[in-house]
Amino acid sequence: LEADKSLQSQIHVMNLSEEAPFETLHTYVRDVLAPFFKSFVTVSGKANRDGDKMVPVVQKNISELEIGLLHLQQNIDIPEITLLIHPKVQEVVKAAKGRGERAKVEDFGDLVQDSVFLNSLQRDVSRWIREIQKVTKLERDPSTGTAMQEISFWLNLERALQKIAEKRESVEVKLTLDVLKHGKRFHATVSFDSDTGLQTAINKVKDCSPLMKEFPLQDLLAATELAQIQSAIVAIFSHLKKVRNTQYPVSRVLNLVEAISRDLSSQLLKVLATWRLVHVTHDDFESVINQCSKVFQVGRRIRKIDVDASRHGAKEERRLRNENAHAARDRKS
Repeated sequence: LEADKSLQSQIHVMNLSEEAPFETLHTYVRDVLAPFFKSFVTVSGKANRDGDKMVPVVQKNISELEIGLLHLQQNIDIPEITLLIHPKVQEVVKAAKGRGERAKVEDFGDLVQDSVFLNSLQRDVSRWIREIQKVTKLERDPSTGTAMQEISFWLNLERALQKIAEKRESVEVKLTLDVLKHGKRFHATVSFDSDTGLQTAINKVKDCSPLMKEFPLQDLLAATELAQIQSAIVAIFSHLKKVRNTQYPVSRVLNLVEAISRDLSSQLLKVLATWRLVHVTHDDFESVINQCSKVFQVGRRIRKIDVDASRHGAKEERRLRNENAHAARDRKS
């Protein structure tokens, strides 16, 4: 504290909740920091100075911080998977590493014929299957939430599956399966990969990855001007064309486009709220209307993707129905 300044000017009090830190921080940024900064630059005239380029940059950063804190509240947690290894397997692997060798089935000696030991390993594998299925069978309802939640779900799921795949290839897991195979417990080893559905899930998220990676949604959510919204929508429209090269379900495409439309509407209203349209000059009012019209034109192009996806889905459904009908007739004949 400085003695020549009043105590009130040096102490600022904020109430922070430990139960919901992201929600508390988001509230302060949205309701205090962002409006205060916007009011200050408006009243001071800093926003209108041609040489001052930092104001829009800081304004965008505050907006991105607000959106980021909101997404942290909405983020869907993917379960963290732990594959518990049998103590004996850990012991054998550790001893082999100490000798500078790779652990092998022969290192277990007579234990590979011990039914009690084999049953214990088989139970471990069954637990692994249940744990992995918590991720491979994980779903979210695409008709709810925001577009960012859908995108984050697929990206987080891909990272979680990659971690599981790395654990699947670990020395301890592979050695456990080798011991069970040597002990003729083939059901446990064969069912491990098929029952977990790991490879199927990995292939599914990899197929959707080109669409979800680097999705330019953040620019729309952080936009503070109509021109920025228009630019963001153009980028989103261009990126959405990648859906044609994926097996991303048609129903989810429709829900994703609807979620993006909701985000567009929300952001448009947010930006327009900064204008006092009744008090602006006619030229300024006309400029705002023209910019909105350009945004709506791009928005209609995005809705066209929605319609095309619906038609494609209906066509695919008819094709599958025809194939099933032909197959049924062939079986009868």
